[in-house]
Amino acid sequence: MKAQLAACFAVAVAFSALCRAAEFKHPHLRNAGFESGLEEWSTPESGWKLVSGEGRGGSATLAYEGGVTAGPTQRLAVESGTRYRFGAWVKIVRHKGEKPSPKIVFRWFSWEDKLRGEAKAEAVVDNNPDDTDGWVRYEGLTPPVNGPYADILAEVPADTKSRILFDDFLFFAEGGKPVGNILASAYRNEAVSGMVGFAVELNINTVRHPLAGLKPRFVFEGASGDSFEMKPCVFTEHQAIVRVDAARLKKGVSQVRFTLDAADGQQLGNAQLAFTHRDAPMPRRVTIDEYNRTVVDGKLFFPLGMFAGGLSEAEIADYRKGPFNCVLCYSPSLKAMDLCQEAGIMFIDNVKDYVPGSRWVIKGCETKEKALAMLRSHIEKVARHPALLAWYTNDEAPQSFLPILAEFNDTLHALDPDHPTYTVLDRPEHVRSFAHTFDVIGMDPYPIGNNRGGIDIAYGWAAVAQDAMYAFRPMWHVPQAYSWYWWEARRKIAAGDPDLRFPTREEFKSMLWQPVAAGANGLIPYSFHDIRRNTQGAEREAIWKIVCETMSEVKAHFQVLLSKPGPAVSGTPSSLVVRTYAAEDGVWLLACNTSRKALQAKLRIPGGASGATCSVGTGVSREADGSLRVDLPPLGVALVSLK
Repeated sequence: MKAQLAACFAVAVAFSALCRAAEFKHPHLRNAGFESGLEEWSTPESGWKLVSGEGRGGSATLAYEGGVTAGPTQRLAVESGTRYRFGAWVKIVRHKGEKPSPKIVFRWFSWEDKLRGEAKAEAVVDNNPDDTDGWVRYEGLTPPVNGPYADILAEVPADTKSRILFDDFLFFAEGGKPVGNILASAYRNEAVSGMVGFAVELNINTVRHPLAGLKPRFVFEGASGDSFEMKPCVFTEHQAIVRVDAARLKKGVSQVRFTLDAADGQQLGNAQLAFTHRDAPMPRRVTIDEYNRTVVDGKLFFPLGMFAGGLSEAEIADYRKGPFNCVLCYSPSLKAMDLCQEAGIMFIDNVKDYVPGSRWVIKGCETKEKALAMLRSHIEKVARHPALLAWYTNDEAPQSFLPILAEFNDTLHALDPDHPTYTVLDRPEHVRSFAHTFDVIGMDPYPIGNNRGGIDIAYGWAAVAQDAMYAFRPMWHVPQAYSWYWWEARRKIAAGDPDLRFPTREEFKSMLWQPVAAGANGLIPYSFHDIRRNTQGAEREAIWKIVCETMSEVKAHFQVLLSKPGPAVSGTPSSLVVRTYAAEDGVWLLACNTSRKALQAKLRIPGGASGATCSVGTGVSREADGSLRVDLPPLGVALVSLK
């Protein structure tokens, strides 16, 4: 997928491989036909192996040849309350006298990894093995699942002697719309010139509708008055992407349409998006440029701040001593905004509590109509404040809030063209479904003391979010700056866990730079108010020193971090993530070791490196042939000038 995206349009960041955080669970089945070996699948037990040339159409396949009855698994992210269709193609080479009954199994689990339910797929009645070279389609349908994760795997009965082949697993949400929303790469769906990407979310049952027989197309209103069609340059069961020169589009507002037709001409779905081709850029106080960088009053801006509760004069006096240029305030007030303006700190205003049904909804917002009326009134009071940077609209809301969040986003866009909307999610697999409800996204993995993955999810979640948005949206990520021990509910669940603590300096530094390597152009750790509320004296001073000194390193390199993307890098092992910058003074490399083990690697950039001077960290040097030797300690970070 990464290669296809890069071929289709210029991605705003030079990424290393996506989704490297091993603990991350993806919402889509990956490597379903084993063409990439056993990538994404667990290590097979005895009796299971990968064989080439024996799969459907001569492809690779998974073979059971006697041994442990359960095959390798792939863990997936699922949504509670949703039904899923799943299965695979199966071919049985029967042992004399045996009639084995293999199954495709789907099991879902709680956050604590406790089994919640199971469903099995069996051979469907419309199979004719004579027409499919002996392959039989197995398919099953789950009840509404009640957990966030699931495993899909093949199983055979104990003591089976027959040889059984499994290929082309399938998994998708039942009843989901085949065609979802269109997303444009241009901020607020507006462009003056240049190439613009359009992408649409898809949910295709490839068993009933093989991709080869489908007819996807984008339709545009042309500059000459005629419409024209384009085929997507990327087309999978999950997405279709196209790239078009804005000069070809009608001036003013036009409709971009996407249709998906089956081989028999039946339309499976369609979507449309209003897009504006402008003569000149619309003047905005805060905007987002083509590289997903924030621009404030015409100047590039890297949001660097923290989450905060209410902000008193004393708190702002302490906060302004740090390296911060913005703050996200949960309990906003015009007085707090005035104080931030005086301190030279921009303000992200919390409007998520206007959403009816949300956990912290404010009084008077019990219905959608009342909530929207109060939101409009609030926008009129706050939108022109010189300290305002963005609107905070969503704090980990579930997918059931999508309709009202989309309406909130549209309302904010209509009443305030000058400031973006900002969402933070804790389920990377939900990002694509929320993409039409925000301008900027943040992920908040908080891995130290949590049970949802290792520290490498600081990169993994950000990379998955970037992939889910087709690299069309900016990311201001939310590293962990608190201790899970401060949360009573977590203490009860994980009593005695030694990781219920504030991150170490090395951990916090790693969690800052990992999402930057994944493409983030802003960092807003959580949280200033939790540190002040739960610590005092020497402990508070030590924690605050870690936060301020580590984030000061980021601030010291704004000029580099706000540069355009640099060249691609080759040679990165799985636990090394990198990003390059084409700065005014030459190429820079950011390298992060996401593992807790020392790492060595040899990297190459086109044309070779002229030098290697580490400005943050150590462990990267230039070899005589222009390659780069990397020797990073556990969780090591290096920001390196290659001139």
